[in-house]
Amino acid sequence: PFSGPTGQIDALLERDDEFHRFALRTLRSCYRACVRQTQRANLRSLAICPLTTRAKNGLLYEETLKVAVREILEEAKFSPGLDEVRLVGKTPKEASLLVGIMKAMGFSLRVSP
Repeated sequence: PFSGPTGQIDALLERDDEFHRFALRTLRSCYRACVRQTQRANLRSLAICPLTTRAKNGLLYEETLKVAVREILEEAKFSPGLDEVRLVGKTPKEASLLVGIMKAMGFSLRVSP
């Protein structure tokens, strides 16, 4: 059931409810702070590569991507000077997952090569 040591670690963490809640809360806070810092610096665009798990598959991995999309784009909605947000996938697979998540959440997007 594990895809190697990193898959084992992720699988163990998925079952630890306390860690799971803490990790996701920390990620949410991190992304909101990034967008707020962009505002404070009067930047008009933000490019960010989401933080993920070590294993590049599984429920926890996809959940971290969903948290990134939701928190960054929701926070950006209320940032008056922020004109553009670019979510950058580390791999073509991750970029594809980000696009799918954004579409499923109803966000409009423009895919750059």
